[in-house]
Amino acid sequence: MADALYISATFLNPQFHGRAAGGDAEWPPLPLRLFQDLIAGSADEIAETSDLTEALTRLEQQPPPAIVDPRVRKGASYRLSVPNNAMDVVARSWSRGNCFGNGDARPVTHKTMKTVSLQCLLEDETVRYLWPLDSQYRPEDRLLRLRPLPALGWGIDLVVGNALVISQESPDAPSD
Repeated sequence: MADALYISATFLNPQFHGRAAGGDAEWPPLPLRLFQDLIAGSADEIAETSDLTEALTRLEQQPPPAIVDPRVRKGASYRLSVPNNAMDVVARSWSRGNCFGNGDARPVTHKTMKTVSLQCLLEDETVRYLWPLDSQYRPEDRLLRLRPLPALGWGIDLVVGNALVISQESPDAPSD
């Protein structure tokens, strides 16, 4: 086996709330989520270091990784009320003098119900992503030190990540 870039994401709470584009439950977390998480965790450094930006750009251009994910079961769905992101409508109403909470001036009228479906991780809380490496792509040391991974789904889906280059011959290769 050739070398591979191995990135693991271990959930601190064994639940995942991410949803796919159509609103269906998503499992496993897409590599796009991991990539967004890598950027979010290093946002303050990206503008300062061009080598990190270059490393992320090169990772983005790689073929999709193999994903090793734990088994999950669908958790109970529930509904909650969430803001519609329409406070600009409320603010315009207030600026016109409607400060008594009538009609558009009431923030509570700008909410919607959202169904939440979660995936409960069984037995293991770690999702593993493996990108095969060839001679043209070698991750810079800076990419291997990316920490932390804040959240791999919603903001409540907190994870701890690790990245390393592994090979079949390496004694450090993860055995799980």
